[in-house]
Amino acid sequence: MPNDSSVWATIVGVAGGEHQQALSVEPLTEVFAPFAQEVPSGARLLTRVAGDAESIGPAIRHVVSEMDSDVPISEMRSMDAIRDTSLARERFLMTMLVLFAGVGLLLAVIGVYGVLAQVARRRTREMGIRIALGAPAGSVRWLVVRHGLAMVSAGIAIGISAAAIATRGLSALLYHVAPADPMTFVAVPAILALTGVAAAWIPALQASRADPAIALRSE
Repeated sequence: MPNDSSVWATIVGVAGGEHQQALSVEPLTEVFAPFAQEVPSGARLLTRVAGDAESIGPAIRHVVSEMDSDVPISEMRSMDAIRDTSLARERFLMTMLVLFAGVGLLLAVIGVYGVLAQVARRRTREMGIRIALGAPAGSVRWLVVRHGLAMVSAGIAIGISAAAIATRGLSALLYHVAPADPMTFVAVPAILALTGVAAAWIPALQASRADPAIALRSE
């Protein structure tokens, strides 16, 4: 709080908030002061360049040296490098999450295929009777696909509930994306449903092509 020894300054402009620490950290309260009034122990020179930012380094060092040869430049980094460093942890964690999600999706497809292939094999006699009585191949395929959709739908319902609970823990890894993003909660179940149908289609196709005579003699 101001007191009798405070040095007053005139506000000449107001700038927008900037993320100085990290993109996930809200902008802090800051004040820009002229060098003549508040000499800092260090300073950063921000330069806008056209073309490759790395190639302009020697020219910047030369200009600063001509202005004051006693001013050292300890480090030079492009804004892209600063941004990548700031996002390194989040990108690593998101890469691991995407990798685990891909493995989980693959295991889900294999599981759905395995279960439905076993179900189709056990219902071979039923499929043969249906085909022998004139059931179209599409209806036979739909029996298997419908069984797979029931399993996938149950898994999606459980997954959406678990994801809604886990969003609070993932909010620290997101930037300008709401934890309960509607597009994500629509796109991901749609992808899972499509992969479930794809996994169920092969056993369904095999079941619809069963020879009634062979199927009836199988048991």
